[in-house]
Amino acid sequence: MKPSEIALVLGRNPEVFRSDISMPDSPAYKAYFKGKISQKLEVHKQMAMLARVGSPLALEQSQRALLDMEDDE
Repeated sequence: MKPSEIALVLGRNPEVFRSDISMPDSPAYKAYFKGKISQKLEVHKQMAMLARVGSPLALEQSQRALLDMEDDE
């Protein structure tokens, strides 16, 4: 979900929510990025599983993800 959608679900002003998630010391920032990273992990697990069973697209995406990891080291 987009930050503006999350804000609406939480009953928050989207602009205020965006501001909150841009400040690393705020609880909103920590919660938002923890959720985002958790979702990203689930996507990577699914992609790895599909790559193991031979999906060409998943293999390509897995290789790209590994290169991205190396670039960030």
